[in-house]
Amino acid sequence: MVKAYVLLKVKAGSERSIVTSLELIKEVAEVNELYGDWDIISRLDLQKLEDLDRILTEKIRSIEGIENSSTMIVAEYIK
Repeated sequence: MVKAYVLLKVKAGSERSIVTSLELIKEVAEVNELYGDWDIISRLDLQKLEDLDRILTEKIRSIEGIENSSTMIVAEYIK
């Protein structure tokens, strides 16, 4: 199992609709709105690392209103 966190900066006012869109993606295990430099964080649970590019490009970054993203792949899951 591969876990990755995706931080998103989104167009002001689009946070709720983007969260709703992310909830519909089966690989998104968790999604939260944030205060601070980033607007949304989501955790992806993937079967293999090769799935990450497809999920990011086809399912997440294509959502209207997303302006920037940063992805962090978990090196080791502790707890």
